[in-house]
Amino acid sequence: MNKFVIGVLVLIAGSASAYNFDCKKCAKMAKAAGEYYNDEVLVGELIDYFQNKTCPEIEAKEYDKKGICPYTVKAWWPELAKVLFNDVYGWFKVNTWCPEIDCDSEEKYEDTDINCFDCLNRMNSQATYFDDGVILADIIYELNYKGFCNAAAKETKEKGQELTLDDCRAGMLHYVPRLMRHMKNYPAGDQVHRTFCVEKLQCKAA
Repeated sequence: MNKFVIGVLVLIAGSASAYNFDCKKCAKMAKAAGEYYNDEVLVGELIDYFQNKTCPEIEAKEYDKKGICPYTVKAWWPELAKVLFNDVYGWFKVNTWCPEIDCDSEEKYEDTDINCFDCLNRMNSQATYFDDGVILADIIYELNYKGFCNAAAKETKEKGQELTLDDCRAGMLHYVPRLMRHMKNYPAGDQVHRTFCVEKLQCKAA
């Protein structure tokens, strides 16, 4: 799928040790977060959540008249997650994810300790932007016109399935805002981020 850049401005407030948060820490968190949001277990949990939360809304709006929303989410959320949530050109690109410390876009990962409070605060704060209208508009435009839908239509055609370019583009308009809003409001979101900070990032309590 084609690369694109998502401009996410995550402004963190209220962290006692945020003054010590630098670009090396941001790069470490961004790399780990990109991997974690694409973790098979978390992706699977979100698919189940979307099928039960998002699909009824999609169907109620009559955007899915064939009853294929659960299949669509299961088939395409893993692919969307790869494009959206990465630290190379997506949500976790360092210079847009940590704008308050003016990091270089090519900041490389280095091992460094990260405070657990800083980690949880940043992860929960960035999630509040998942349904930001301006960010979503940029995401949907890039998905529709910068390669994703073209590749998806070609791939499904090769498999003998029916997904036209117009179907894909309409689907992005109907699905992505709702998926991202429900992801923002995911009931287990705080616990997901606590697990990320402690187990994936191995944050330090002090």
